[in-house]
Amino acid sequence: MNGASPTPETDMLARWRLALRLARRDLRGDRRGFLVFVACLALGVATIAAIGLTVAAVLGSVARDSRTLLGGDLLISSAGRPLAEEELAALLPTGTRISRGVRTHVFVRAGGQSLAVALRAVDGAWPLYGGAELDPPLDLRRALADRGAVADPLLARRLGIAVGERLRLGAAELELRALLRREPDRLAGFMDIGPRLLVSEETLAASGLLGPGAVASWTYLLALPEGVDAERLAEELEDRARNAPWRLRRASRVLPRVAHFADPLTSYLTVAGLAVLLTGALGIALAAGAFLDSRRRTIAVLKALGAARGEILRLHGLQLAFLALLGIAGGLALGTFLPAFGLRLLGELLPWRVTPVTAPGPLLLAATAGALTVLLCVWRPLVRAGAVSPVGLLRAVVAAPAGGGWLVPLLLALALAGLAVLSVPRPRVGLGFALAVPPALGLLLLLAAGLQRLARRVAGRA
Repeated sequence: MNGASPTPETDMLARWRLALRLARRDLRGDRRGFLVFVACLALGVATIAAIGLTVAAVLGSVARDSRTLLGGDLLISSAGRPLAEEELAALLPTGTRISRGVRTHVFVRAGGQSLAVALRAVDGAWPLYGGAELDPPLDLRRALADRGAVADPLLARRLGIAVGERLRLGAAELELRALLRREPDRLAGFMDIGPRLLVSEETLAASGLLGPGAVASWTYLLALPEGVDAERLAEELEDRARNAPWRLRRASRVLPRVAHFADPLTSYLTVAGLAVLLTGALGIALAAGAFLDSRRRTIAVLKALGAARGEILRLHGLQLAFLALLGIAGGLALGTFLPAFGLRLLGELLPWRVTPVTAPGPLLLAATAGALTVLLCVWRPLVRAGAVSPVGLLRAVVAAPAGGGWLVPLLLALALAGLAVLSVPRPRVGLGFALAVPPALGLLLLLAAGLQRLARRVAGRA
């Protein structure tokens, strides 16, 4: 003999190459049957990825711009009275930049109407970080000079006034110079009752509203000099604040505070994304089952010609794996693209700018959930396809083999349930969803099997 006998490795490689060539040829045929499989998978993966990337973008922007969102490295607030200059100077290191302000709730009047507003008076140093966006785009100091005011668009609508018209604040008559489209430190932790009205400290003094008995909060935004450890200084100040009439907030606590409120919403949205994917599992299971059922006679012929069970599984497993990769890749691409539109809408509602991000965590979660769902849906149809007997060729219809192999689908369902628990900030939400996964998937798979039987009966009568 001239040629050397093939090694087990080369023989296995040749088998995979043959299976790949046959799978590629089969996939060139009728592609409409694969559309449901790919579309259901892509939609579920895209939903999970889009939700995760949107949340990552929001929290990432908070972490990046925490000083802007607070208004400074630190914020000191005093209710009831302002801090004396000597008292404030004793607390802070030399070189600290300070922006002083006052917040209170008052009524303003215009055109015979009155409206409760959240009044904020600022000094010339505000804002220390970021910038206020005005419409029309004026310089903030110019807009607030000489009893000028900047207002939330809602205030102008409710009072029926436009830029350039006048409104009354206590004893002072103001001119509305611009509308406040975005306020950099809106998350500074004060509860607003009514739309925002922004004025200068001089205008507030002229209004006469800060007389005896006025309920107001004096704020001191601090930009620390370079080299000062904000966390260490905050700890020292908090020790002093225990018996002091003022309270301290730090920029490093903005993200945990936002995350505290965002975590439940993130958990429910992530679970909703998984629910979309599992609902799509019905379409995936139907499409995979219909495809393998249509190949039953071909499988019987291949087995009659000597094809082993492993070769049958390789051939059809490669086809379904290619479709799964196509659906997951399409879902990840769509999920990466969608947050740009959602964040544009969300940006109109949030007081800070949010930019899209490409974070690996949400994409990995979406891809893993998609892969587990596909395996769960195609495992038993593949097992049945591998068990088709060539004896069926002697009958008019090649019957499907008896079902079996529930252990692997059960493990896959448990893996999906574990993924739901581990992938959300609130594990209790994920656990509640996980407990519903096995029965829900069981019902979906039973429904898929019932629809397949119904379709076969209708096709047989036709």
